[in-house]
Amino acid sequence: MTIKTRNGSLLIFSIIAIASFLIHGGLFVWASFNDTIFQPQSPIRIYEFNLGGIFSYSFTTSIVAILVLAFLAPLLSLAVFRGFEKTQSLEIVFFIGILASLLMESVRIYIPYYGLWKSYSKSLAYIGKIIIGARLLFPLSLFFAQLFHAQEHNQNAERNLALLFVLTSLIAFFYPVNSGIITTSNTVLWGLRKFFITARVLIMMTTFVSMLIEGYNTGIKANYTKALGALAFFFGHLILSSADSVFTLAAGLIVFLAGCMIYLKSIHYIRNTWN
Repeated sequence: MTIKTRNGSLLIFSIIAIASFLIHGGLFVWASFNDTIFQPQSPIRIYEFNLGGIFSYSFTTSIVAILVLAFLAPLLSLAVFRGFEKTQSLEIVFFIGILASLLMESVRIYIPYYGLWKSYSKSLAYIGKIIIGARLLFPLSLFFAQLFHAQEHNQNAERNLALLFVLTSLIAFFYPVNSGIITTSNTVLWGLRKFFITARVLIMMTTFVSMLIEGYNTGIKANYTKALGALAFFFGHLILSSADSVFTLAAGLIVFLAGCMIYLKSIHYIRNTWN
């Protein structure tokens, strides 16, 4: 994939992401004024703190978290486009998968609209599967970026990116969801929860170890920094995507942005210094 093709893809995605954020933001404002946003009754909280205060469940905070993720998609897309406009990096090709996962998270906002959670419609199941895809796409994108970032994979970049999306889509399509149970982060409950979270963490830890090994083999210390950044990036997303309190929203956003910045700066340094 050429830099021109990659930049074009990022620019197109930025336009789509901006339009999506404006649509979701506009719908939220419109629904708020018309009182058509309904808080789910007795939602299940996946991670219970029982500490009160800023740790308590807040429906408003869960909505804000969704809008934050929707805003981060175009923001990061434009930032990567400008920052890597003249830098050849296959990691940035797979960063498109990360951006797509952020954009996909925004569909959660439709669950409280018009009380969609009250029904057992197929729409809830579809939303659940989209979220499964989003949650899986994030660590897999980091994994693919590490696996296929060498220049010898440049000719197959489009194929590998397509493989990433096809693999994620297939898993999400067949993964079981329970549309009868709504969580505090405004999504439906999916089956095999412990297995799903463990699989995501294992994918990320495999990526992390691979980055450390690369740093050891190449002697480039920036790879260690990249590994730490990627790890923080992942766990920041893990917290932010499930944020339902002031604490988890703030903590997730801080760790997410810090990890993202370290990860991208490390890639930029390595590609412009050692290539």
